[in-house]
Parts: sequence; C-alpha cells; structure tokens
Amino acid sequence: MTELVVLVILLMISNLGTSQSNNNNTNTTNTPIRLSCGINPVTSSSSLFSSLDSTITELRSQLWNKDVYFARAHDLRSLDLVYGLAQCRNYLSAAQCVTCFDAAVSAIKTCSSVTGAYVFLDNCFLRFENYPEFYEDPQAKMDVKIAPTLICGNQLASETTIFNQIVGELLSDIRVATPRTSNFYVASTKRLPSGNTTIYAIAQCVESVTQPICEQCMNISYNNLNSCPPSKEGRTLDFGCFLRYSQTPFFQDNQTTNIIHFLSKGSSRKLGMIIGASVGVGIILLIIASSLRYKLRKKPKIDEGKHELEGVKAYKYTDLRLATHNFKEEYKIGKGGYGEVFKAVLDNKNVVAVKKLHDGYGKSKLEFNNEVKLISNIRHRNLMQLLGWSSDGPQVLLVLEYMPQGSLDRFLWGEKRGTLNWKQRFDIMVGIARGLVHLHEEFHVKIIHRDIKSNNILLDDNFQPKIADFGLARDQPEDQSHVSTLFAGTLLNNKCNIEAILHQSMQPTDSYQTKLTHTALALWPLKSSVVGGGLLST
Repeated sequence: MTELVVLVILLMISNLGTSQSNNNNTNTTNTPIRLSCGINPVTSSSSLFSSLDSTITELRSQLWNKDVYFARAHDLRSLDLVYGLAQCRNYLSAAQCVTCFDAAVSAIKTCSSVTGAYVFLDNCFLRFENYPEFYEDPQAKMDVKIAPTLICGNQLASETTIFNQIVGELLSDIRVATPRTSNFYVASTKRLPSGNTTIYAIAQCVESVTQPICEQCMNISYNNLNSCPPSKEGRTLDFGCFLRYSQTPFFQDNQTTNIIHFLSKGSSRKLGMIIGASVGVGIILLIIASSLRYKLRKKPKIDEGKHELEGVKAYKYTDLRLATHNFKEEYKIGKGGYGEVFKAVLDNKNVVAVKKLHDGYGKSKLEFNNEVKLISNIRHRNLMQLLGWSSDGPQVLLVLEYMPQGSLDRFLWGEKRGTLNWKQRFDIMVGIARGLVHLHEEFHVKIIHRDIKSNNILLDDNFQPKIADFGLARDQPEDQSHVSTLFAGTLLNNKCNIEAILHQSMQPTDSYQTKLTHTALALWPLKSSVVGGGLLST
C-alpha cells in the first residue's frame, strides 16, 4: 500500500504540460491530475473496501458497454454506504474508457479510511461518497469546500494576440453549446488564420445534473480558463464539469460536435446577437404572413399540433440502466418477440416496468416511435399507461406501469393455471372488452392492436386486466370499417386461441356486447376448471 501511495503522489506532481502525444490520436496517458480524500472517517476500513469494490465492479461493467460514458452504482449492504459515479470523455473507445477508469480506481483506493474521495484525469473522472445527493448536484454536500482548479501549460504560443482571440472564441462557443446538448458534451476545433495551427477543445458536464447547474459550472470554468492563454494548453476542473483546450490534438478530427445549431439559440458574441435578432425579426414577419394566409385558406383541426408526448417524462438512458441494475437477469419480469421487460425503482419509491427493445431488431426505432405516439395520449383503466420513455442511449426504452400479477398466460398455461375464480375470470373478460371498445370506438382515432394474446394482457393486484404492447398497432382511417384479419404480430400455437378468435371474428364496428361475447369465447380454455358445462352458464 505504501508503494502505491508514493506512486500516486509522484504521478500527481509530474509535469502536466508535457503529457500529450504529438500526433492526431486520442491521448492515452492516464495520469491523475487531482486526487482528494474526504475528512470523515469510516466505521470499518474492511467494510468500506467491500462496498467500494462492489460499486467499482458495477461501474466498470457499465462503462464496458458501447457508447456509454457515464455510470452510477451503489452498495448499501454494510455500515459504510458507497455511492459511486464515473464519467469518461466521449472521444474514447470503450476499452480506452475502462483503462482510464482502472487508473482512477488505483488512485482513489488510497483513500482507505474516509467515506468519500474523487480523482480527475484528462480522460475520465471518478468519485464516491456515502450519500447520493451529489448525483444531481455535485456541489450539494462536500467534506471540504474546494474551488475549481485551473491548470495552465508551461509552453507559450508564438502568435500571442491572435492565439488568445481564437482560444477565447472557441471556449466561449463550447461554453454556450454544452448545456444545450443532450449529453452535456462538446468537442470542437478552431484554426488560426495562418492555417498552421489548430486549437482543440472539449467541455463536459456530469451527465446527471440539470441544465442550469451545467450552465453555471460552464460559466465559472470558462472565466477561469480564459486566463490561461497564451499558454498552449489549459484545463479547469470542477465537481460538475471539465473544460480543456490544447494546441496539441487529443481527439480525432472526425469526433467534433456540430455546435452551430446550439449557438443559434444564444451566442455570447455581440455580432451574433445582432445577426440573430435581424434574422429573427424577418422570420417572425414571414411566419405571421404565412399564418394569416394559411388561416384564410384552411380551418385548423381540433388539437392540431398538440405534442404527442404530453404528460410523459423523458428519462435519461443512464438513469433507467441504473434503476434496473444494468438490466440484470434477476430483474427481468418478461420477454417477448420485440424486447425484454425489467422491474425498476425510480426516485427510490416508484416501482415501474422498463421495456427494452432488442438491439438487433431492425425496426426497433420505428416500432418504438409508433408505440410512444399511440399510447402517450391514451388513458383507460384497461389499457397500459405509458409513464416515460428514453431514446438517448444505445437502446430505446419505455417506462410503463408495473403489474404485480404478471401476464394472463401464467394463469392460462403457466404455473398459476387453474387458480382464477369465476369473478376474476369474468372481470378479465369484461376488462379486455372495455379496453378494445376504447381503442376501436372511444379514442379520437380508431386503433387496431393486431397482436392481442394472453401474454399481452397484464393483471394488477386486484386481477384487473390491462392490454399492453401497442408496438404493432396501427391508426385506422375513419372511413375504414373493416381491416385485414391477417396476423401482423407473433405467430400463435393452437392452445393460445385468444388471438385467433379475436383477429378472425372481431371488427371495429362490432357492438360492445359482441366484443364481450368474443372475448369470453377467446378465454374458453378457462371453463374446464370452473363450470364444466359452459363459461357463461353460471
């Protein structure tokens, strides 16, 4: 342990200005820039190491996934709680990210007797505490109040005046753009007028913070780092963000972010404001003229332009991955032809179901957008309610109501077969019929589910049914009273005749009583353990 501490100290006091490679490849030198241990002692060093090791293992597992640069994990099994957070720069590959993470772990494990610590490297960042508040606000609670750290290189640029101007403009641009991106990360370059020198810069906020916190952190870091030029490189470290520039390439030219769109929302330069205001006035006048002309030609429809996702929450992929413990097998509660469903707890209290579409399913984005569009506006006691969604990660996700009794097929063909009483069976039949009536007749557009089957019927605590999985549904034109009865979803075996009967005989124009009758017939396999002579004879 003593040798490891000495090694870390030597690495920290080494000259940072010469650690960069001179080629156009990602910097792979993972040298700790700043390491700090907290001041609050642990209850037990062995207990802390056990919890910390478990948390580190989970963080490392998450970072191995492609296009994942941010991870959170925790271990609450011992007296010394551990909440961990790790983040890599987005120009790294998964292997480079994990390599930097391992270097950070080696450094941070020297803090063996306190309840919190953090370490910065150029390529990544690692922190652990015994409280979770720093996930959302990195400055919310700290053992020691530490101001942002500024580190300037010791080599000066030759074209001092123009160099300072170009670096200032570049840092100003990425300062403005970063809080407006979906992942709080920007990489950009700017060439000096001579054409012989290019400045490389990145800005990154902790992915779990809010936009205002990211913006505040960026402003502070920008004001600090702006004092580095004419140094050829500089970086500023803060709990919530990281800002760096260098005349030496540390990411590849094809890894830059297009920030023009984000700057158009409010550049800090006076010229940009003037041009933006002028263009804005012209656009407004054009919109007003077009709107008046359009109103004279066409009467707008009711609810035209209404947001499709009104009332549902857009979650971050990383938050849902953490809530499902990185989609571990033991949290899986269902599996279908298009994806898997996991149990999750959000905000430490709300139990939900997270549906993850298969990576290799070619139409996953199309099906996901279709499902979100349809069910985000549907509210009915017998239809599954959409609570949220995520499409910013490698997989598309839906957040749905959690149904504790699972799917109907468990009670028809599975381990719960024969356990439903007559009232429960009848309620299920009526509930499915009500849900179909709402889809076919009561909703503002007619919707044909096209994949009704027993494992798409979920049951709540009171065995009330909810129709789920609208991924194969289609909007039906108002003037179309019948649709094709060909299967569009999962192919069925003989015993799951609920789908066959419904698809072959039901039409949107059928009456409520007809739908109820067909639903009862579709659930005919239930009769054998109930009444013997006929399901509706009681």
